[in-house]
Amino acid sequence: MFDHWLGKNDGSIRDTFTKAFNVNTAGAHVVTYTFAPLLLRSKAKNPRLLFITSGMSSLEGAAPTFTPTANAHQFRVSQGWPKAEGLLPMGYRVSKAGLNMAMLGWHHQLSGDGVKTFALSPGFLATGLGGTKERMAAMGAGAAPLGGQFIKQVVDGERDEEAGKVITRFGVQAW
Repeated sequence: MFDHWLGKNDGSIRDTFTKAFNVNTAGAHVVTYTFAPLLLRSKAKNPRLLFITSGMSSLEGAAPTFTPTANAHQFRVSQGWPKAEGLLPMGYRVSKAGLNMAMLGWHHQLSGDGVKTFALSPGFLATGLGGTKERMAAMGAGAAPLGGQFIKQVVDGERDEEAGKVITRFGVQAW
């Protein structure tokens, strides 16, 4: 997540936004393009292509409140410019929404080859990527192993009926 660079480390608005898009969207697309021929040539019985997305990429989910944490009701954006609390994490969200579209494109590209493609949103987990695990847990984050268990379910074929969709541990994510 590069949004926190804005105004620090010589990070301009364009730099922070572009870095997020390059890592989360373009990077995943280029890697998939590069290795898709190997996936198709493999002897995998039920090939799967997984993209790790975020619940923060959902337009419907972000519409009511831009910060979907346990204390989101306490978050208010100040009036005027510049914003006292800084810019909301738009680069990350936009890049993950772009990843969802890339997944959908790959789903259509490879479904005729028998590849099941998914965008997986493991949920808000205390991984330490967005702060300390303790701080994230206090904000309502779940235990990190829940993400691995969810991904294993998909790899094991337990969620195949949801191929071509953005899915969470609890079902299909709203777009």
